[in-house]
Amino acid sequence: VASMAAPVGAAVGFVMPAAVGLQNMLYVHLGWSFLAAVLVLGCFSDVPPVPPSPLSGRAHSMGFAAELMTALQNRRLWCLIVTFACGLGSFNCLSTLAAELTRPFGFDADD
Repeated sequence: VASMAAPVGAAVGFVMPAAVGLQNMLYVHLGWSFLAAVLVLGCFSDVPPVPPSPLSGRAHSMGFAAELMTALQNRRLWCLIVTFACGLGSFNCLSTLAAELTRPFGFDADD
């Protein structure tokens, strides 16, 4: 069930603006974002009651730059970044191409 969340969400994201209208979808998105922000701010504390792992209970004081360099040297992180960037780039490319190919037939963004 969880593996279907992204494709179903993308499909709903394509259909909803056409069904409801783009201007109204902005208000719907504003409402969901506001509700999510209120729930996060109200329900989550800034520090967990128990450390998530024994190692995280110890204080380590690496600076921001040192932690950033450590993260940028992680090959698995780069693999994840490249994978998502390629997927998002392909999606945006195909969406733009579809819009340009249907424009001569009288379709616009509202259709």
